Amino acid sequence: MYPPREPFHEPFPCPRPEFSYPLGERPPRRRRMTAISGFKKGNFVVLLADSQEVFSDYTKGSTRKINVTDFFGKWRMAVAGAGNSTFVELLTQELKRTLGQFHNFDYPKIYLAAKDQILRLHRQYIWCRHDNAANRPSVFALIVLQPVDPPPSPLQGTHLLVTAEGALLEEVLGYRSIGWGMSYADSLARRIFPSLATGSWDSITACTLEQLVGAGIFILREVKSFVQGCDGKTQVIVFTPDGDYTLLPTPVIEQWESVMSDFELHSSRMLLSFINRDSPITSDAEPYIRALSDLKSRLPQWKMF
Repeated sequence: MYPPREPFHEPFPCPRPEFSYPLGERPPRRRRMTAISGFKKGNFVVLLADSQEVFSDYTKGSTRKINVTDFFGKWRMAVAGAGNSTFVELLTQELKRTLGQFHNFDYPKIYLAAKDQILRLHRQYIWCRHDNAANRPSVFALIVLQPVDPPPSPLQGTHLLVTAEGALLEEVLGYRSIGWGMSYADSLARRIFPSLATGSWDSITACTLEQLVGAGIFILREVKSFVQGCDGKTQVIVFTPDGDYTLLPTPVIEQWESVMSDFELHSSRMLLSFINRDSPITSDAEPYIRALSDLKSRLPQWKMF
């Protein structure tokens, strides 16, 4: 019989992993390189979003980024989120749970409850993390609150809200964008609506609803073309003053985008002909002006509203 061995006094050597995530940080899973824009004109609200989602930094998928929920047939909420997809889904579910206690549309109470819930979520899941402030997950959202019955007063009408830094919840009066393509979208919006540069919403108020929808589709199309990670089919939802909402069909949106691509092509050629000093502008630019006029006949004939 072998003699008993003495216990090891030193721990076994264990190889260390080549890379480990810092304490409190999970490996990346899903993220939304999102472009979301919202317009508000009176009691009309237009929400637009792309539909691409990135998995593990290289796999792409399609998802609906505008989530609409009805409460007791009396009012509804729409949430379009950007940032860490896990926290965007958590924010959406927590808002549904908290605001589900309101059977009737009482905007001041619903606003305060939503604001408290957003602040609670940041305190419980984001601000308490041990990561550096730059590495903490971010979550932003455009939120629509709409009564189903016609509102008796402007205060009880359709509202567009945005979550800002520091878990603030602000009212949007004209235009706001969130997500990865926000800077480029804002730059395009200021070119289309010049009054935005001075903080005024006059340019948006002066537009028809169809013009706002077309401008929003153009902005999303440009962002998807030039901002890496923003892609997929454009989603457009229009909330109307009668307590209803309309989801624009994808073929109609694609027809808008096709017309805008041809418009960009003809307008760029017309610019080159305008710069040509050797020939009169009427002879060079007239074919392109005629082509631009013909594009109006290709605009979608579907009655949106």
